[in-house]
Amino acid sequence: MVERIADYGIMEALKTYKGVVMGFSADAMVQLEEYHVTPDEDYPAYCECKGLGYVKQMDIEVHFVKSEVQLQGIDKAIWSFGHKVYAIAEDGLLLVQDGNIKCIGNVTEYDLER
Repeated sequence: MVERIADYGIMEALKTYKGVVMGFSADAMVQLEEYHVTPDEDYPAYCECKGLGYVKQMDIEVHFVKSEVQLQGIDKAIWSFGHKVYAIAEDGLLLVQDGNIKCIGNVTEYDLER
């Protein structure tokens, strides 16, 4: 998605936008400064990516069902990025405002002490 944003020439406009931004799944992931993608039916391999940088010093795991592959991806991301990963189930969400994070519903926090 970030590559498409760059291809369409709207990266700078999005990076400097100051309003409310909402996203689900990949739309939420690209709002981060950096994020990981856990292998699933759409993505064959674990990868780490650069996002738009709206939200820093955290990562997310979307569509969380606590599978072994998701837990392995979370562990890799924690050690690589050095900050928390919020695992968001289908009935959970994060609200991030002015650097404050509020977990609503089914969200599990993972960090180096996991």
